[in-house]
Amino acid sequence: MKIRMGTAAVAVLAAVEIIFLGSIRYGFTHTAEAGTAYQTPASVDFGNSFYSRSYIVMNIPLHEAQWKGSNLPRAGETIYLAAARDQKGVLYIKWAELDKPEGDYIITRARSIENGIVYFDIPFRRFYVTPEEMKKLPVSELSERVAAEDGTTGRTVTKMKNHVEAFFRLKDGQGVITDILINGVSVKKSFTTFGDPAAVSYAGAEGSAYAEGQ
Repeated sequence: MKIRMGTAAVAVLAAVEIIFLGSIRYGFTHTAEAGTAYQTPASVDFGNSFYSRSYIVMNIPLHEAQWKGSNLPRAGETIYLAAARDQKGVLYIKWAELDKPEGDYIITRARSIENGIVYFDIPFRRFYVTPEEMKKLPVSELSERVAAEDGTTGRTVTKMKNHVEAFFRLKDGQGVITDILINGVSVKKSFTTFGDPAAVSYAGAEGSAYAEGQ
């Protein structure tokens, strides 16, 4: 009797897991196909396990917004970012609040709030690729930096050689990165060519990869 009950419990748990994973997959696919198209400046996060992953982690430099409302969020509390696009389709955050706004929005969590500004992290950062696509990734185009003079200070600084953006779809508060743009051109075009995987190069000490934005 106990064995039958244990077997039944395992079967129920397996069924629940299958349903849960199926709902996640459906949500991902539905967002990628039906979500509103956006793009935003970003950079690739090159780590020591870069080539062993089935996805590319993107750094999206959007971390703060004006808070809307008198009730302030607690650290870790769910908040809504009111999202909009400029004429070029680039994402900007209009404000953040505790209630779901009209139009597009991003669901995330508050890290802190100070002087009416709330700080947060964009929750979607992964661009999924196959091992074959990873081998054909144009690493130099995504990581190379050049020296340039700062027009304000006159000092020489390093900046990304190419303009890198994350292209993503947004629906019901969830985002899915569907492409990486290099100077407006899809990185997916490199997947149709042949070549050997390039080594990731670093500007300084090991681990300090070219992950900064422009």
